[in-house]
Amino acid sequence: MITCARHNRYEADYHCARCQAGFCRACAVAKQMGNTKFIVCPTCGDRLTDLSLYRPAVPFWYRMPQLLFYPLQGDGWVRMLGWAAFSAVVLGLASIGSIFGLAFWLLYTSLLISYFYRIIARSEDGKFDIPDWTEFTSFYDLIWPVIQFWIAGLMVFWPLAAFAVISIIAKQSVIEGLASMLTPGGLALMAILIPLGLFYLPMSLLAMGVFKSVKMVANPVFLTRQIIRIWKEYLLACLLMFSLLLTYGLISGVMSMFLYTLGDRKSTRLNSSHSSISYAVFCLKK
Repeated sequence: MITCARHNRYEADYHCARCQAGFCRACAVAKQMGNTKFIVCPTCGDRLTDLSLYRPAVPFWYRMPQLLFYPLQGDGWVRMLGWAAFSAVVLGLASIGSIFGLAFWLLYTSLLISYFYRIIARSEDGKFDIPDWTEFTSFYDLIWPVIQFWIAGLMVFWPLAAFAVISIIAKQSVIEGLASMLTPGGLALMAILIPLGLFYLPMSLLAMGVFKSVKMVANPVFLTRQIIRIWKEYLLACLLMFSLLLTYGLISGVMSMFLYTLGDRKSTRLNSSHSSISYAVFCLKK
């Protein structure tokens, strides 16, 4: 039995992984972080584990095979096929343009981002099964996840945005200001700011999903502390994510070139056939 570090006669209700000590409910401290309340250690301020819900922590490295096959567990393959069919229909309707196309695009994006945050919330509770589909009860449920996602994505690029604003103000012209960013010095600075923003992007999206607070996401010190605590796992996750994105980009590029080449060959054949037919008609008329 784990006892409270401050009250040895009482059984501990919480455990601190950093201090390796237990605490009862009277000793634990409730702390508000964003819109979420956490129980933290009274000594180090780290988040406490509720012993009533405790499950032995499995190292990240041992979960890698499970993470790679996460979408396929249970009826995951059925959901993926259903989502693919749904995406084809909705994105097809979104391509028609006008206000209706924008509405379909918003619906698709909201569903995708809401499901992303639902997976984060479920894994935060220690559950690694696939969550149910996202449900909307109001327009707020539809638009707010998209706003959260874009805020989290843009906040990590605020140094780049600040650089653009300063360049425009200095040149007193939007075109000249943006053009000044393409000078050797500007390109060198952007070569630092853009990869830095991409490096912080996954943690920013994760922090927004967990804490639901713009203040937390906009705090580079907070994001840096979270990354340092799990730097090995974070670097591996970033490497996997960007590798998948790069692979997707390469495959899309190859498929686009293949379809373009195929279409160009068909067009050449049609033009050749059209020329032959025109010449034959010309000869008959003669």
